[in-house]
Amino acid sequence: MIDLHQDLYLYHSQPAFYPDNDQVSPEQIRELNTKLIIASAFCGPNSEEQFGVSEMQMWQDALDYYQKLSDFYLLTDSDQLNDSKYSDKTGIIFHLEGIYQEVSISELDDWYQKGLRSIGLTWAEASPYAAGNNSPADSLTKAGAELITWCLDKGILVDLAHMSEKAFFESAEIIDKPLFVSHANARLICDNGYDRNLSDSQLRVIGESGGVVGIFFARSFVNNPTAVIGDVIRHIKHIVDIAGEDSIAIGSDFGGIISNPKISGLGRFSELTNFKTMIDENFGTDFVEKLFYKNAERLMGVYLG
Repeated sequence: MIDLHQDLYLYHSQPAFYPDNDQVSPEQIRELNTKLIIASAFCGPNSEEQFGVSEMQMWQDALDYYQKLSDFYLLTDSDQLNDSKYSDKTGIIFHLEGIYQEVSISELDDWYQKGLRSIGLTWAEASPYAAGNNSPADSLTKAGAELITWCLDKGILVDLAHMSEKAFFESAEIIDKPLFVSHANARLICDNGYDRNLSDSQLRVIGESGGVVGIFFARSFVNNPTAVIGDVIRHIKHIVDIAGEDSIAIGSDFGGIISNPKISGLGRFSELTNFKTMIDENFGTDFVEKLFYKNAERLMGVYLG
C-alpha cells in the first residue's frame, strides 16, 4: 500500500491538538506492510503562535523524526520502491504542507539535498505562493509559479491539495506532468468546507492529465455530521466516474484529522484492512491494486524518476 498523505509527525509532536491517541502510529503503518507514505511537515500560517516553533524549525524537527524511525527510510528516487535493499522497510517521502514564509531558491536547494521531494504551496489560508481553499476565486502568485517550475525541474511532487480552485487551474496550466492532489474528495458528494473538496471540473482535468487524487478520511469532508465507510465509497465511485479508475489513490490524512467523531469503521490506520475488503467487494481485485498501490506508484515514477 501507498498512502499519499499523512501528518505523522504533527500527530506525534502535538498530542494536545487531537481528540484521540490512536489515529496512526509507526507500528500501525508497519503492521499493514505499507510500502510508502508521503509524510508531512505541517506548520500552518501561524506556526510560532500555534505550535511554539518557527516554520523552518518545524520542517527540520519533522525531518529528523522521520529519519530516526526504525524500519523506515527516506525515499528520494522511485527506483528505491523496487530495490531489494528496502524491501522490508517503509519509504517516506518528505512533504511540506503549505509554505508560509518566503524561501529562496538556494534554501530550497538545500532542502532538496536533505531529501525534500514533495511540496504543497498552500493550506486553507493564502500563502506567499498561492491562495488556499477558503478563497476559491484568488490566484496563484508569481512566486508560486516560479516555485512550481523549480519543483518540476528538480523532480519534486507538486501537491495541489488545499489550493483555491482558481490557483489550481492556473497551476495546471504550468504543470506538464500528471496533476497530483494528495488528499481530497468529491465536492458534488460533500460540499462542506470552503471548496476543500474538488469540483467535477477539477476531477476531469486531473483524469485527462493522467493524474491522481488521494481519497481522504476526514469525516467532515466525507459526510456531515456523521459518516460511514459507505460514504467514502460514494466519493470513490464519483471520482472514478469523472476522472477514471487510474486517477484515484489513498491519501488518508491520518495524523491530521481533528474532526470528531471519526468515520465509523475508518477512524484509524489499522482499519484500512477492513476498508480494503469492502473495496474488493464493491469494485474487484484489479481496482483494489490501483487504488492502494499502482496508481500512486505510477505517479512516483513520473515525478521522481
